[in-house]
Amino acid sequence: MLYPTNIEQKIGFDKIRELVKKECFSEPARIYVEEMKFLTDVQKIELLLQQTAEFQYIIAGDEAFPSENFIDPREFLHTCKIEGSILSEEAFYLLKTSLQTVNKCVLFLQKRKLEVPNLAQLCTDIAIDAQLLKDINRIIDENGKVKDGASKALFDLRNDIRDEQNYLRKKLDSILKNAVSQGFSPEDMSLTVRNGRMVLPVLAENKRKIQGLIHGESATGQTVFIEPIEVFDSNNRIYELEIAERREINRILLELTAQLRLILPELHLAYSFLALIDFIRAKATFSNKIKATKQNSIAQTHSNWIQTFHPLLYLNLVQSKKNIVPLTVNFDENQRIILISGPNAGGKSVVLKTIGILQFMHQCGLPVPNGEACTFGVFDDIFIDIGDEQSIDNDLSTYSSHLTNMREIIKFSGKKSLVLIDEFGTGTDPQYGGAIAESILEQLVNNQVFGAINTHYSNLKYYAESANTIVNAAMLYDLDSLNPKYVLAIGKPGNSFALEIASKIGLSPLVLERAKSKIGSQKLDLDKLVMQLQKEKDLILTEKTTLEKNKRNLQVSVDQYEELKKHIATSKNQILHEARIEAKKIVQTAKIEASNVIRELKETSKYDAKQVELSRQKLQEQDAFLASKINEMPKPKIINEVLVQKSALKIGDTVVIIGQESFYKILKINKNDVELSLGNIKTTVKLDRIKKINAGEKKKPEPIPKSVKGINLLDRMAKFSTTLDVRGKRTEDAIATLDSYLDDALLLSQTELKIIHGKGDGILRKMIREHLKRLTYVQNFRDEHIEFGGDGITLITLK
Repeated sequence: MLYPTNIEQKIGFDKIRELVKKECFSEPARIYVEEMKFLTDVQKIELLLQQTAEFQYIIAGDEAFPSENFIDPREFLHTCKIEGSILSEEAFYLLKTSLQTVNKCVLFLQKRKLEVPNLAQLCTDIAIDAQLLKDINRIIDENGKVKDGASKALFDLRNDIRDEQNYLRKKLDSILKNAVSQGFSPEDMSLTVRNGRMVLPVLAENKRKIQGLIHGESATGQTVFIEPIEVFDSNNRIYELEIAERREINRILLELTAQLRLILPELHLAYSFLALIDFIRAKATFSNKIKATKQNSIAQTHSNWIQTFHPLLYLNLVQSKKNIVPLTVNFDENQRIILISGPNAGGKSVVLKTIGILQFMHQCGLPVPNGEACTFGVFDDIFIDIGDEQSIDNDLSTYSSHLTNMREIIKFSGKKSLVLIDEFGTGTDPQYGGAIAESILEQLVNNQVFGAINTHYSNLKYYAESANTIVNAAMLYDLDSLNPKYVLAIGKPGNSFALEIASKIGLSPLVLERAKSKIGSQKLDLDKLVMQLQKEKDLILTEKTTLEKNKRNLQVSVDQYEELKKHIATSKNQILHEARIEAKKIVQTAKIEASNVIRELKETSKYDAKQVELSRQKLQEQDAFLASKINEMPKPKIINEVLVQKSALKIGDTVVIIGQESFYKILKINKNDVELSLGNIKTTVKLDRIKKINAGEKKKPEPIPKSVKGINLLDRMAKFSTTLDVRGKRTEDAIATLDSYLDDALLLSQTELKIIHGKGDGILRKMIREHLKRLTYVQNFRDEHIEFGGDGITLITLK
């Protein structure tokens, strides 16, 4: 049950309807908006919310959803039902373009059925007769006219009309030239058409000098339009051909309309789908404008609203560039009724209307502005008493109208009802009004309703403190500036601040002193105590917020310190590992060179075996010496770099990567890493791997000691490319370059490589692949895809 009958106007939902309507492309979609209704079925509500959320996902995507030719086809389809009726060329053109839109929408959604399953489900039974669309395209052109080739008879008729018109124009041109030369017609005039017949312009005073039929005159009366007798037959011929053309067009359109009539049920289904999609799109577009996202829906009356706000108030504040204060509130078994108190103009009524409109939107299947993990329950009834309902016609005063509403609420409300009451108990003697209000509140508690009630009565605040399912709440007020904060604080009653506000607006101090004396010291002392407690609570909340912020900052520092320790340990092991690899490569290279020298010596005539053996022993000794030096290498000196705070960096800053000497420029700052450039080389590194260079600082960062300085893995990785181009190289040079490249790839753990050698005669490709077959660390190699180079490129996978 919804009470009163004008509840939508009371809470502002009628304005929400109008705003959603404005987002619709078609009238049928606007009818869907009008038919939105308050639902109590959780599954239906959830389905509507899912559909809208899925369309919000589509709007946020890269590809635009079809947005043209959303028409209202009801008139055309109604006409089509009548046997023997003919749809116009324009109607078929609109049907053609709109059915194409239906097909585009279906294709768009079916391609994304995994991402938008509920929207894709709407397409299940939509099928447009392909032959119908083909026939409409064959007959109707892009300008909405019947094509010449729609039938052979029409093609011949239009050719005959054009031929006859050309003959007629030539004949009239000759007559016009003669008339101009004799001064019968003005020189600046040309042939024109009157009553569907081609005529000559003739000066009025010469109209008797040319035999023919007058079809009219100019606005000034100075020129008359005459059809010369010589062209009567030609004009008549054109007229007859045009009648035949119209008859043939009607015959074609009649057949096409009959074809359309056979599939009217499918067309109604297709256009219902189009209207529904337009309706869902409008809801999604409006939801984006009010920052609404899908809320969680549960089959209970419990609710937990986090960071919600009134959508209409939000739109008004956005226009005036002001921020809205969000509302956080919840309803459960221990907090069924919230009793809100506080000063006038402090936001109490706004809270009530916000609760009303958001709950109404939710149960109409509309997303609402909300924070994460926001949960909305479902109520069977909503009762409100907001605003003044006094009526001269019904002889109702303000208070009488409130009591009438209370009677209905008490009579029909229950445990699945949401009740919203503004200015509870006002409008009569406070002593009696407060007593009646307390009795009504007791009855609402007995009815187990949920709701929010605004009041200034102290007896209601005291009652709320003792009742189990009612909680006091206050609209916060700045006690120094006496300005409202528009924040709802659950758990304590609010103060009206009547004396303070009266003093601020300049009411006489004498009057205020008299008022204080009439109120009594006990009441004033209680109010002062409440105010003092509020100040102390605000101070505690401020300090708590500061402590929580400091705690978060401390945790960030601890995390950074742990990351630094981990980085130092990793860097130490990495540097040692790189140094050992480099040393081993040097030794291996030396061995190879020595073997080459020995081989060359053997091939010479002056080969001295004894001398060669001595050289070999010397090389072995050098090998053992270098190996021992590698094992005895000192631990590297780790430079204690200071972690860079992300907030201290900006695009364009100069930084170094810890352990390197090159200066990099920051191109982009991400959440946990940065993109750097060194000339044309770009790389991405973690934030804790860089050090900022201050302006004016030219010296390079402290280098790693030479004793441990080996391969700079990060630098090599930054310069390494997974593509090697050996085109134009000699075979031996290409093989040498390839070997060096593969060594770097193994060092950097790169497994997928691309070698560009070109096609040509295929010699270089053959030699490279023969060489790859002999390498044990090559898992396989193959041609690139034909579209990207085919056998001109070899793709390599390393083990």
